[in-house]
Amino acid sequence: MDALHFPAGFVLFIIIYLTLPHRRNTVHVLLVIASLMFAAVELLQPYVGRTASWEDFGVSLLGVLMAWLWAIGKQQSIKLTPFIIIPIVIGGALWLLKPGAIAASRAYQIHQLFPVIANFETPAHRLIIPLWRSNVNQIAYNKNAPEDAHYLSYSKRGNRWSGLGLKVIQQNWSNYTELCFDAKGQLPNTRLYIRFDDQMSSNSQTSSTQKIAINPKWGNYCINIQQLTTNEKRTIDISNMKKLVFFIDGKRPSKSFSIDNVRVN
Repeated sequence: MDALHFPAGFVLFIIIYLTLPHRRNTVHVLLVIASLMFAAVELLQPYVGRTASWEDFGVSLLGVLMAWLWAIGKQQSIKLTPFIIIPIVIGGALWLLKPGAIAASRAYQIHQLFPVIANFETPAHRLIIPLWRSNVNQIAYNKNAPEDAHYLSYSKRGNRWSGLGLKVIQQNWSNYTELCFDAKGQLPNTRLYIRFDDQMSSNSQTSSTQKIAINPKWGNYCINIQQLTTNEKRTIDISNMKKLVFFIDGKRPSKSFSIDNVRVN
């Protein structure tokens, strides 16, 4: 969805430009106003439960700049302007939408594994998204026969609350009571956090985060998912789940954990 900021900036600029009575004198002013408007949108987002993103602003500004070039070309009667700018905008939008298309394909893959959300002997390990300052590696249980089974090993770099994300877009967990997974920590009582996002979640305040201590040996762990609530006391809608995030406390000495067979029972 973030990729849509690019065509949105382009289209909005052109619509406003075409409605202005004195276009030639205001095109540069419109460039400044449109840029400030998109910057304001990002600055205001934290006040409505979303996160400000300068990457989104940059993508919006790129669309605005392309529309500004189109307007300048029209004013100076450069005939090739629409034949250059429009293909660039369409191609740029498709290129920016590529990650979204890949994410949708991976979401479809994970639906095929439901209620086993992900076991990492399958291509579903590609659904894992390392968060900032994180490393995620797929490791074979038996190095002499790596085709038999794999698990994911996660390690963090630096002193951050980083981890890994697992997209479970629009999965219905209504008929299940537990999220279970196999895990092992680096140290005794490694503190593992699991963040549950439904379709209404946009940040940590609008999600539900549960914590559990995991041991240095493989064990099976389960969390009740029927009454998950956010910091704002909203109940997570388990009939419309979107994402899971696993991470460990950046303030504690444990630097890594391993995980496998994430499922709902």
